[in-house]
Amino acid sequence: MMNRQKKFLSAVLVVLLVFAVFTQNVAASAPNIENLPQKGVYIRELVSDTLVYENNAAERYYPASITKLLTAFTAMDYLELDETITVGQEVYAVIAGSSLADLQPGERLTFYDLLYAMMLPSGNDAANVIAAATAKKVKPNLTEFSAQNELFCSLMNKKAKELGAKDSNFVNPSGLHKSNHYTTAQDMYFIGLASLQNPTIAKVCATPVYTVAEHTWYNTNLLLQRNYDELKWTKKQGPNEFFSAYAKGLKTGHTIEAGRTIVAYYEHDNMKILVVLLHCGIEELFADANAALAYTASCYEGISFGKAGQTTAQLPVENAKEPTKILEVTPKTDATVILAKGKGAGIYQRVTYFDELFNIYFGKRFLKTDIAAGQAVGKITLYNADGIELKSVELMAKNAVVKDKFLFLRIVLFFVVIILLLTVLLREVQRRYRRNNYERKNISCP
Repeated sequence: MMNRQKKFLSAVLVVLLVFAVFTQNVAASAPNIENLPQKGVYIRELVSDTLVYENNAAERYYPASITKLLTAFTAMDYLELDETITVGQEVYAVIAGSSLADLQPGERLTFYDLLYAMMLPSGNDAANVIAAATAKKVKPNLTEFSAQNELFCSLMNKKAKELGAKDSNFVNPSGLHKSNHYTTAQDMYFIGLASLQNPTIAKVCATPVYTVAEHTWYNTNLLLQRNYDELKWTKKQGPNEFFSAYAKGLKTGHTIEAGRTIVAYYEHDNMKILVVLLHCGIEELFADANAALAYTASCYEGISFGKAGQTTAQLPVENAKEPTKILEVTPKTDATVILAKGKGAGIYQRVTYFDELFNIYFGKRFLKTDIAAGQAVGKITLYNADGIELKSVELMAKNAVVKDKFLFLRIVLFFVVIILLLTVLLREVQRRYRRNNYERKNISCP
């Protein structure tokens, strides 16, 4: 009896132990938003414009080099991408030991190249060159960098407020520490969003490495780097554990006072996720950014019925001129809905085309008027399983389709010719019939 009780208790203990290990593993693998630094945090899904999580988002923090996003965005209003800029003495107006692109006075680079010099290695010298060049465009008589810096920062602060960043103040273009140089997580979201919407800045920030002349610059954003081999400042080799195939930018920062900062952008499962983290620890930054992505992906899912620019339908048009008798259609914006995880069952779409553009005869589509490339031709509407509309997106023509205005005339002429031929044929048949009938009568006469 005692042995049976011992065996039973042993079995129970084994089951409890297995259960404890299993639940511990699940808990460890599940993303936990509480693991994020309880400093400045702002996470937003852009397709649905959903605020995923925020913490101390309105509190002021030092931004460090994520300042350079605003520097780039401000300068874009004044400098042309192919404009050649000569590097001046402003490259020396930096703190010893800070991040540099190793620019030298007298060197000539385009503004486009300088954007890479500023964003990838986080070159404070490049930020100063861009600021000086911009200031000289506004006031050519300014020769001292201190005056150029003051003017440029006034432009930065004006631009920040235009973007919605109303509780920030910037006193230099690089993000080097000053007590009156500050921002908030929410303000950096607005600046990051504007940067994403600028194709040039978005492209630069998503680039792992860039080479021009004698320079090769590697992006300090480890989310974009597959391995450490060429990243000398890390003093590491081999695969990079922080690399994310979903990461598309944007910018990192670091000073002693600011800690580690990042504005990170991810594209995952039809979602677009912008993450701002301020005042992180040295070992936490990239892991926390990826944790923010994992948390968002655990809460939401994206369901897509078509991407902007991609052909979603090819419509044959009977009365269109050759060679464009096929109208290609694409959504104006992504036809994507973002829903809470597991709520996407039963989603369906309904596509309609504008009545003023088409007639339908016997299942065939005919143009009422010409259609230009880029013209709205209909809409795609997404519904949930209960028939409630979730999203409606215009459908645009990818190509022009021109109505064949003489098609109707050709059809009429075709039928006229057919009728004439039938008339001639009928008359010929009648003539032959009368002739044959006449001949039979003559033959039958005695």
